[in-house]
Amino acid sequence: MQVFAHWSLPAVVLISGFGALVMCALLLRDWYPSSSATNSDAEPSGDAGLTRLGHAFAATCFALIAVIGVIGLVQQGRAVRQAQAEQDGVATKIAEVREEVLGLDKRVASVESRVEGGAESADRLAHRLDDRVAGLETRMTNTQTALRQMSGDVARVQANVKQIERVVAAEAPRSTAARGLAEPPHAAAAATFVRRPASLSSAPSASPSTEPPRQSEARVTPETTSPGVPPAPVIALPSPPTSRDERPGPPSPPRPEPDLKTKIREDWETTKRDARNAGNEIKDAFRRFRDWISP
Repeated sequence: MQVFAHWSLPAVVLISGFGALVMCALLLRDWYPSSSATNSDAEPSGDAGLTRLGHAFAATCFALIAVIGVIGLVQQGRAVRQAQAEQDGVATKIAEVREEVLGLDKRVASVESRVEGGAESADRLAHRLDDRVAGLETRMTNTQTALRQMSGDVARVQANVKQIERVVAAEAPRSTAARGLAEPPHAAAAATFVRRPASLSSAPSASPSTEPPRQSEARVTPETTSPGVPPAPVIALPSPPTSRDERPGPPSPPRPEPDLKTKIREDWETTKRDARNAGNEIKDAFRRFRDWISP
């Protein structure tokens, strides 16, 4: 169809030109007849057939032109309808594309709003993190300062402990020697006393008994005391009445106050307890700091 539409106009021009030439030739022949045509009254000559043939050729040319024109008009209408249908389809597609573009614009706008909201939330989160980091740095600085102070206190406590140890080591032999010189010789004997059975004390005796006292029956040994704890008082059990010779000597003097060594030991125990408490406080501070840092 495209080839026909392309060559239809040149064909119409050529065919109409041939038909016009034939008609012009026949018209000239009729206007200027030949000498032989004037004498042919009885029967027709060959020129009449040629005239009829020219008329038929011209009619055929005009008929072809009419057919080509009709075909061209029909083809043009069909092409117009096809073009209109294609235009309608293109318009529909254009409308669909416009709707898709509008949807994409809405989606882009929603995405932009979400991105802006995310950026704002990220900025707020960044500010919060900055504030928390600043507070954490401040707390870490305070904790480091407290740890330095506590380490200084521990160092001072250790120095005091070492000094006390040196003093204890220097005063131990002196206190031992001084106590050995101050105690009377009968102090050890006064710490123990002898209890005799009642049967022996009731029997009369003319001379004082020379039997040595049996210390295994009623000897009371003083309990050893731990450093820093005062010794328990010694309670004397009641004994039956004895003779004048069997009575013990004068009562022992009251126990003197704790000496320097005992005081130093008590101070040493107190210092060790304070050092342990300081270590526990440091551990508790580190534990609270770790719990605060961990989410």
